[in-house]
Formats: sequence, C-alpha cells, structure tokens
Amino acid sequence: MSIQRFLSTHICLYRPIKQTYHILEWCSEKQHWFPYSGAIHPSDLRICKSLEHSYTTITIPLRSRTIPLVCDGRYLQVSDYDGKTISSCIPICTKSEESIPQSLLQYSTPPPTISTMDFTEMRLWKNE
Repeated sequence: MSIQRFLSTHICLYRPIKQTYHILEWCSEKQHWFPYSGAIHPSDLRICKSLEHSYTTITIPLRSRTIPLVCDGRYLQVSDYDGKTISSCIPICTKSEESIPQSLLQYSTPPPTISTMDFTEMRLWKNE
C-alpha cells in the first residue's frame, strides 16, 4: 500500500510492547514518511475502528529503506482545535518483524485518555 491509498497524510506507528504511539507525516516533496513533531493532548485523541477496512499489510518508504507494517482498521480520531496541522483521522499501523528506525521514534504521542473504542464507517484508505 502506498501513500496514494491512504486518505490522510498522517499515520500512527503503534508499538504494542512499549505501548507508544508515534505519528508520521508524509512528505510529498521527498516521497517518504518522517516524524510529526507537533504535540497532541491525550484528551484530544480517541481510538476508533473502521468497519470499512480489515487487516492489511503495507510497506512504507522511509529515508533510506522501507519497512512493512500492519493496519487493521483502527485509527486515531483527533478532536478539532484551532491551528490544526494534523489530519483528524490517523490510521494506526503496528510494526511487523522488522525493527523500527530510531529516527522515527523521536517524538511520541501519549495514549488516548478515553479507553473505549468506537466503531465507525470511516474510510481510511482506498480499496484498490
């Protein structure tokens, strides 16, 4: 899956063992993902699950290589706020067997404070 299939320019890299969230932003000029450095308050985040999408594997381009990730339809719903520079719907990807480059893990986003998961019909990527 490439950036053209995602409907937003942000994805969230979730590391289940450490339970950390790292938001990545697509740079169309350089054609790779890089860490999003903005701060998002945990109360502005909610985890949701799209009923439109099921499990899929993606490969994302980084500066010097690509890494495989898994998406299962979960996403972060970001509350609206003034001066927003981030997508309101951010697909959550988990790492596969390959290690994550430390350069992507510079900034972490605290886990959402709301623990219940909402199910929605939100479209996260194009089914092509």
